[in-house]
Amino acid sequence: MNGGDSGTAPLPTVGFVGVGSIGRPMCLKIAKGGFPVVAYDASPRARAGLEGTRVEVAGSLAEVARAAKVCVLSLPNSDVVEEVVLGEGGLLGGLSEGDVVIDTSSSRPSSTREVARRLARKGVGMLDAPVSGGVPRAEEGNLAVMVGGEEGIFEEHRAVLEAFSA
Repeated sequence: MNGGDSGTAPLPTVGFVGVGSIGRPMCLKIAKGGFPVVAYDASPRARAGLEGTRVEVAGSLAEVARAAKVCVLSLPNSDVVEEVVLGEGGLLGGLSEGDVVIDTSSSRPSSTREVARRLARKGVGMLDAPVSGGVPRAEEGNLAVMVGGEEGIFEEHRAVLEAFSA
């Protein structure tokens, strides 16, 4: 363990992709929970909305992937998730064996399974964790989360999910 005098391991850096109306409060709740957070959004306006917070803003998806052990996605649909994870310059290129992707987007099951298969080939785990509750519950940190994936990965990353959920 590498936690100094306290005997506890430091919290992993969390990457967050998609800091729009629901993603931004989720991202901020994770940071408030003590996790170091590095975030990215394709929208310069969304990235600018993180100025003055404890969240570090990345310049690219690759930068997020290199910095984080856990990457949380809050994206509009399966097509965007596939592009962010698997596309040119996407997360997959920078993720390492043992990293985990937590997708909170509402995605097609077939797409989620394919993304998980591609991540697994690189030794990267995945949790499918769509959220419900809208912006008000996101701001409260009280979203409902339905999680699918390996139990061990879920238990290891439960604290990240609990930072923004009921």
